[in-house]
Amino acid sequence: MQQHLNGVTFLELLSDDLYTTFFGFYNGRKVVVKFFTDKSDANNETEVMQYFKEHSSIPELYPTPYFSWEGYEGDYAITIDGVAHVMFDVFRVICYEYLEGEQLTLESALKMEVGVPEEVARALLAARVMHDVSEHLADIHSMGFVFGDLHFGNIILSSGLGLYILIDYGRVFSVSNPAFPPMEYMLQEIEGGLPTQEEDVLQLARVVSKLSS
Repeated sequence: MQQHLNGVTFLELLSDDLYTTFFGFYNGRKVVVKFFTDKSDANNETEVMQYFKEHSSIPELYPTPYFSWEGYEGDYAITIDGVAHVMFDVFRVICYEYLEGEQLTLESALKMEVGVPEEVARALLAARVMHDVSEHLADIHSMGFVFGDLHFGNIILSSGLGLYILIDYGRVFSVSNPAFPPMEYMLQEIEGGLPTQEEDVLQLARVVSKLSS
């Protein structure tokens, strides 16, 4: 049994780590619904996704300009198949397009290269990830932003685009104006200041190195 709320049918819990996110349907579309307890995080992600909305690999927020359940602050309990997922002190809930794809892992990605030696498969995978993600990263950098959180968990193989793309824009910020979007939480968490575009590139190189080694 699925729960319905604000026009969304909740089907599956995706994560309950930093944020609680669910997969579901909204107006016949596959969506992700994310519950924020931190005002800064919520403002950051919605503003960044709006800024990059013309980019084909950025999820679309629903409905336009963005799906923000203002006035729905408080505690939530989403029940799916008899299991209640409880969230306290929610500040904002956003709903955005679910990008079809598979998260990048060595195990899942290597399955794509059937019939070739593992070292060759690793090299092919590393080259493909480097090509696709570096182009995506170059777009973000050319618009004056830092991605700030590049790792295996934030790269998926998009089934719609047939490319490896970056997901999760909660830590993207402007180089010229770190106050857009608000980044107070990062200033508190990251010793020595904010990440840089150069560090984005280094993080991609680390991912590719792990894939090919």
